[in-house]
Amino acid sequence: MKALHVGDTIPQSLWDIPLAVVNNPTGKKTVKLSDYRNKKLIILDFWATWCGSCMQSMLHIRQLESSYSDKVAFLKVNSESTKDSPERIVKAFAKLKAMSNVDLSTMEYIYPDKYLDKYFAHASIPHMVWIYDGKYIGSTYAEGLTTDAIDRVLNNSPLHAHLKNDRLDFQTNTSIREQVDLRLSTYPVVEELFTGYIDGLSPNFGQFYKKDGTYVYRMVNLKLNILYANAFRTLFFEVPSWAIHIDSTVAEPVQKALNNVELRKDVFCFEVQSSDTLTEDDILKRLRDCLLSNFKVGPVRTIEKTPFWQMEMADPDKLKASVRFIDKKGNKEYITFRELRSMIYTSLKLPVNDLITVKSSLFEVEIPKNLDWTDIKSLQDFLVTIGIRLIKVEKDIPTITFKKA
Repeated sequence: MKALHVGDTIPQSLWDIPLAVVNNPTGKKTVKLSDYRNKKLIILDFWATWCGSCMQSMLHIRQLESSYSDKVAFLKVNSESTKDSPERIVKAFAKLKAMSNVDLSTMEYIYPDKYLDKYFAHASIPHMVWIYDGKYIGSTYAEGLTTDAIDRVLNNSPLHAHLKNDRLDFQTNTSIREQVDLRLSTYPVVEELFTGYIDGLSPNFGQFYKKDGTYVYRMVNLKLNILYANAFRTLFFEVPSWAIHIDSTVAEPVQKALNNVELRKDVFCFEVQSSDTLTEDDILKRLRDCLLSNFKVGPVRTIEKTPFWQMEMADPDKLKASVRFIDKKGNKEYITFRELRSMIYTSLKLPVNDLITVKSSLFEVEIPKNLDWTDIKSLQDFLVTIGIRLIKVEKDIPTITFKKA
């Protein structure tokens, strides 16, 4: 037996095969497909008791049978591959009658089918096979069996319902993208990639690309906290880096990743590829869903009254005269503004909020070698000499706490 393809003429050998039948009106134990050849259209309905959609479609077919009794033969087929038994079928029909008050116990059906299942090979059910004027014109899902589709075929028009095209060679242990040309998908194809560090690629903080009708948004080798800040950017708006905390309930590996403890291990890549235009809102939503799904952690924004040291510009001219471009050959008595903030934080044990416009690490200032970092007054006096004011304040500050989602 060789599987038929759409457009094939039904061979005489198939018309003449004896098919085991249940509930034949004339009492036959076997029938032939040719017994129904007097109808212009034959529809084979492959079903099983464990297929809920199959059982529901039988109710629909029962209604169609009364409307097309003289033109269409609806032949229900339960194949050996379903592993159904007569007892299971009786129970399924009884259950359906209790739910819908439709009695299928006298319905004629092929069982157990050994042949049609192979001639009209398929991977899923319900599977509706349409045979018109002796030819196999196509297969549909249950929803394709409509009065409009039947009427069109009976009037010699092509079958325009969505045709069922089961991939019989599909390998379940191989990825979809290796076996299917996704560009031929009915709807826009969207593929996501989320992975760890990729060696040899420079960090990419989020960029759009387009090539041959494919749209790509990519973020490469970024720290986990940066990915979160991008995905939940409205929550992170105006939140200082020192006002971001991690709740103790967060799993230790995720805490390490958020703190970027292991440099290459704790960076990630995210990419979305689409055959349709990508919007930033859609991408950020996908990134949020991806992060929440993988790490089970979400950021919670609150407003808290917080004490901190504030660095602000006291004298722009002095500050301008005090900075210089980094001289890598110079000695370490020069430090960057980032290092300056870090030293103040380490010494004074409070966060430092930098309001100075010169924030770049490309600039540095000279620090006296004998400066006592633990003496607040001495530190404040020195900073004034280079145009910076350091004051302790307490304000309502937006904060972020990572909590178990």
